[in-house]
Parts: sequence; C-alpha cells; structure tokens
Amino acid sequence: MDLAIEAVNIVTAGVAVTWALHVCYGNRYARPLWEGHYDFLFPTVASARVDALVLEFARKGFDDLRLLKEHAWDRYLGLGVIDVKSAGVEDPALVAAHIHRALEVVPPERLMVNPDCGLRHLPAGVARAKLRAMVAGTAQVRQELGIRPPP
Repeated sequence: MDLAIEAVNIVTAGVAVTWALHVCYGNRYARPLWEGHYDFLFPTVASARVDALVLEFARKGFDDLRLLKEHAWDRYLGLGVIDVKSAGVEDPALVAAHIHRALEVVPPERLMVNPDCGLRHLPAGVARAKLRAMVAGTAQVRQELGIRPPP
C-alpha cells in the first residue's frame, strides 16, 4: 500500500484538478480477479492526495462501509451501486436502498453514485438499462431528501 500511495501522490502532485482513486476487484472478462475486503486500504489511503475514493460495493456487499466511519474518511466516496459482472438489471428501489445505507456513513454532499466499474463487458442495452436504474434510484433518494438534481 505504501508504494501504491507513493505512486498516486507522484501522479497527482502539482496538478490542480479533482482526483478520484478507484480500487477495482478486477473486470477482466467480466470476472473478479480477487476477493476480499477494503481493510488493506486503511489507514494508508488517507495519505493519498485524492479527493475521492471510488469503490465497488454492488457485487461484494456493503459491509466495508464501516471502514469509512472507523477511519474517519472525510472526502468523497464513489459508491458502486451497479454490479457490472451481472447482466441482471438492478431495481431502482434496490439502488436507493444502497444509497441510504451509505448515507449512514457519508453525508449526501460527499457521496457520488456510480457503477462498480466499467460496463464494457455487458451488452449495450443491458448497460443502458443498468444506468437508467442507477439514475432512477438516485433521483428517488434526492427527492426523499429534498435535494435538487444538479443543473
């Protein structure tokens, strides 16, 4: 982890943009390359010069959200709510439930909603349907919270 964070900090040094670090469980041939939890990231990832941590949760479950609270992650979280390794299309209500679970740990102003990873291994129609479900579930939560969508 120390070497990885050092590399991230070299890449991000002096570049005044918003940086997000995605930690992937692998997507080669739409199969995970490894299994596990995000414990290995903490507390070292806190020293990364990034604005957001983008993590997969849809396929692997949401138990690791606890790590953000335990380690006082105070930056953005990119919450993976779409399983890119399954052709099944998520129900918007399920997406909304996942978002609500994350809101127990991360305030809405620091939460970004996204698929677990890229959608390239899915048929285009399935990918679009999954993204529509993600948008609908997010809109549902925004409406419940009284948050206006961005312009």
